[in-house]
Amino acid sequence: MSKGIDLVGFIPEATSMIVKKASVNGITVKEEISENTPVIRGDPSMLQQVLLNLYNNAMDAIMERHGTEGGELIIASAPDEDGKVKISVTDNGIGITRKI
Repeated sequence: MSKGIDLVGFIPEATSMIVKKASVNGITVKEEISENTPVIRGDPSMLQQVLLNLYNNAMDAIMERHGTEGGELIIASAPDEDGKVKISVTDNGIGITRKI
């Protein structure tokens, strides 16, 4: 059953699970969570799994490009112009090739 998820607290909680791994690998983690981010309905465990997968993929890409120095991972959330939520995970890793 879906329930209300307050992303203002939920995203930092999920992010806290990877901060140590990121730090050990020279990756700076930044959060840009808007206090105006609306509560969403969904399955918290599934959302957490999606976020952790995105974080881990981003860290792999960062380490492939930068090794253990100079990595940056930015997690942001905010309401979009339609009143929905936009969550973004941005990194300075190798990126995805055009072929893929």
